[in-house]
Amino acid sequence: MLYQQEIRRGLAALGSTAWFRIDVGGGEGQVVLNELALAVQALASKRIGAIIAIERRDSLAAWADTGIPLEARFSYDLLLNIFVPGTPMHDGAVILRGDELLAASCFLPLTTSHELSTELGTRHRAALGLSEETDGLVVVVSEETGIISLAVEGQLLRPLDETTLRNALAEHLLQLRPVDEEGRR
Repeated sequence: MLYQQEIRRGLAALGSTAWFRIDVGGGEGQVVLNELALAVQALASKRIGAIIAIERRDSLAAWADTGIPLEARFSYDLLLNIFVPGTPMHDGAVILRGDELLAASCFLPLTTSHELSTELGTRHRAALGLSEETDGLVVVVSEETGIISLAVEGQLLRPLDETTLRNALAEHLLQLRPVDEEGRR
């Protein structure tokens, strides 16, 4: 018997890609990272909860399909407006592919780990769950504390600020860039 997690993993594997869509080395990719870090810091300073999943090699389309399709160019203002408390898209995750916000109000798989602190809520469980099932990066802003976290490969990095978030994202995204003949990324 197949379980939902195995089906999702299979779908994610089918949609895997051989490259990452944000070139963090400069240009548009760097603008997206800067605006993302600024927006997350603004949400954290107002204690507005948020969860942002960033697609890397593994497709996040299966989870994007659970939400409201946006297919919109990423921007600082759009991200802030999505997470306005009391609006229909506030709850759930936003999924980012390159410079495109694919969907909002998405459901993510929850971790089954019993080692997670009881002070962390559903957003953190969802961030860890997705990072356990895919290579996606997931940024979380706690509405209770305003603390910024990053879920990577089943681990939760926290507390982060704008600079440490930007650096952590760049580091994890840079690992995926192809190396040229001279060893440069």
